[in-house]
Amino acid sequence: MPHVTLTGVAYKDGNQFTALCPELGVASCGDTAEEALEMLEEALEVYLESVHEVGELAREFDEMGIEVHPDSPKSDEAAQRSKVRNYSMKVPELVVV
Repeated sequence: MPHVTLTGVAYKDGNQFTALCPELGVASCGDTAEEALEMLEEALEVYLESVHEVGELAREFDEMGIEVHPDSPKSDEAAQRSKVRNYSMKVPELVVV
């Protein structure tokens, strides 16, 4: 299934951590950096599903310069343990008009 690689960056924000995907402007928060990044992954899944449902996913990726990869992603264990994370999100097949 096609996928895109998105970035998640967590930072301390008062008493919580905020995680942000700079490519899409999607954010989430949590009590720890890990929790914020996990919540961000869920928020990205919901965002991508919603944009796809209204038929705007291809346009969104094009406008943001996000490349869709046809093959399965390779694991990046080092990034998984840091406050910066790469997310490989499965996306539906896109029909480009």
